[in-house]
Amino acid sequence: MTAPNPNFEPVSLTQGDTWAWELSLPSYPANGGWALNYSLRNATGFLNFAATADNSQYKILVPAASTVGSPNFPAGLYNFEAYVSNAGTGERYTIRRGTINVLTDLSAQSSTFDARSFSQKMVDAIRACLQGRATGGVDEYRIHNRELKYMQVDELMKWEAYYASKVRVENGKGQGRKLGVSFVSP
Repeated sequence: MTAPNPNFEPVSLTQGDTWAWELSLPSYPANGGWALNYSLRNATGFLNFAATADNSQYKILVPAASTVGSPNFPAGLYNFEAYVSNAGTGERYTIRRGTINVLTDLSAQSSTFDARSFSQKMVDAIRACLQGRATGGVDEYRIHNRELKYMQVDELMKWEAYYASKVRVENGKGQGRKLGVSFVSP
């Protein structure tokens, strides 16, 4: 059984898997001298790959060995750019841009792997701290010449709200505030 090949870029892909999809670009047919390439980038990683021609269509097939996680290609949200070029005419056009979430290959991780994002880890840590604070605690203390101060509850709650909003965005919820617009005819 083979994996389905959608006619669009997937929303998410998994490291260590073979990535496959097809594209039909009637304005830039593969048998018309055009080549299709992809670039994936984020703050910590990158990957480039090319499609192959299948008559007038393009087949994207990235082997599993190329998608394995590495220091140059960690899991995360990547911006992608798909572009076509024609060596005969020297033309190059960016045809698509978007994001692809590259997921961690869990089978390649240790049994103690923590898949939570940094923001989710912060929310969990702040909530644990707040739960401990609810049962009592000390805001600051000094032993000899060493001093330690804790954040106040209201400051912790502000940070919890900040990171919780980042988690909502990571999960595709709460992409910001809604803005109502109405149009009036002149």
